[in-house]
Amino acid sequence: MTASSRDDRLEQEGIMKTTEHKLRQLIREELMKEYGGMPMNGLPDKSSPYYDMAKKLDIGTMDLDNIAYDLGFRDFRDMERTIDPKKLAERDPESFAVAVQDSSIAGASMGPNEILELVGAVGRVY
Repeated sequence: MTASSRDDRLEQEGIMKTTEHKLRQLIREELMKEYGGMPMNGLPDKSSPYYDMAKKLDIGTMDLDNIAYDLGFRDFRDMERTIDPKKLAERDPESFAVAVQDSSIAGASMGPNEILELVGAVGRVY
């Protein structure tokens, strides 16, 4: 069986063959839809309650998306409009600290309580 006949058979069976280039293109298109242009991992707006945290941790909106996913939000925008970082950290200090450590190089070198202090949260992780 030649490669082209195999591709034709897969196409007839409804199985889509995706190359790495096509996959990257699909991901890029989805990110452009989500972020309204080419995604950038810049700081959130200065008016955002997450601006200071992001600046101190040297993370951007895509990193904040990762934190949001880890904490059960749809994305950063959902998390941002729902709860501020202090209240979020106080709600579940351990999960908050782990999410920040997983999404930030600076956060990875910090202890959980340092992360809570960073956002002004009251509470401790033991």
